Order: sequence, then C-alpha cells, then structure tokens
Amino acid sequence: MPTSKTKKKAGARPVRFVKSSQQGRRAPQRAVAKRAQARPAAASRRRARMAGDDYLPDWRDLSGGKAGRSMKPESGGVFAAVSTLRMALLIIAAAAVVTLYVGHVYATAELLGEVDTLRRENLELHLKHNQIKADFDRVSGPATIAGRARTLGLVEAVPTGQPIRLDLR
Repeated sequence: MPTSKTKKKAGARPVRFVKSSQQGRRAPQRAVAKRAQARPAAASRRRARMAGDDYLPDWRDLSGGKAGRSMKPESGGVFAAVSTLRMALLIIAAAAVVTLYVGHVYATAELLGEVDTLRRENLELHLKHNQIKADFDRVSGPATIAGRARTLGLVEAVPTGQPIRLDLR
C-alpha cells in the first residue's frame, strides 16, 4: 500500500491511503453528524490524534468504545442477537443431530441387510423341509410298503365274501 512521504516522527506510524469505490462522493453531512453525536468520546480522541500528521485509528476508535457495545446492531440479520457462545452451542447441537441421524441411517441399512439374509435363510430351510418331507412320504407311502412286503414273501389277502356284481344293461 502506498504511504505518505511526510516527515516521520520517532515511533510514528505511516499514513495509508485507501482508494474509495466511488470517487468524488462524500458522505452526507447528516450521517457524519449522527456518527459524531453517537460517539462523542471517540470523536474527541480522534480530533486530538488528528492534530499530528501520522494518524491511525486504534481499536477503541473503530469499535466505538463502551457506547458502541450498548447500542443495538445496525444490520440485524437472523443471528445478530445471538451470542457467540450460543451460536457455537447451536452449531455443535446441529452437528450432533446430523451425526445421530446419519448413524441411524447406516444402522438401519445394516439391520435391513441382516433381515434380508435371515429371510433368505428361512426360505432355504422351508424348501429343505419340504424336500425332506416329500422324500419321507415317498419312502413311507402305501405303494412302497406293498412292494417291500411282496419282496419279503407276504401275499395280499383275497377279500372274503361274495363279490358284488353289477348288471349294467
């Protein structure tokens, strides 16, 4: 940044000039007067310091001192009334809620995978049970038992009594 080439005092800071975005325009006198009325202590310090050639404002001039802290913020916004500590706590709480939600989503997806695995296993066990039951029914069915009985030498008994004859004329 360019500095002025004035006679420097011992320990004095150089003056820095900043180009404004609108050249040739000055603040209205009413706005300057209102700012001066709002900070009379800062204005008197400023005038006292401006007597020297090399003036730079300090933090008290920029912040407005104690009077500037008690005034309401000019540009409000949504979070202007919230303190930094409360804002930090809100951010931490929001991060915790998001973390819990994401963890819940992943846990739910993991449980869904387990449920699908157990359903598949249940279906396989039902199919195996049905196959074993069909094998048992085939082995213990009447046709199989009669065939084995014949191989052992058992003979089928002839029904006793008179056979019934139907005349279908």
